[in-house]
Amino acid sequence: MLVVAGGLNLLGNILYNKALRHTSSTNVAQLHYTQIFFGALLGYAIWHEMPTWNLIVGSILIVVSGLIVAAQAQKEEAAARAAAS
Repeated sequence: MLVVAGGLNLLGNILYNKALRHTSSTNVAQLHYTQIFFGALLGYAIWHEMPTWNLIVGSILIVVSGLIVAAQAQKEEAAARAAAS
């Protein structure tokens, strides 16, 4: 189980570094916090840990803020393309 966890951690770090090459660090850092959400899901699936209300509310805030940042970045990118045309 530790080898699998280490392999998944390595894969996650590789993908994180690739993401930093393709977009701004602001977008990547915002989405990096989703690991709390997925950690809670795995904790429930593997060890049957019940998430607390603080974790649920925090996860919702993180996902919503990530969506807001992504939408704002897409809007800025569209505006930059329109200005370049």
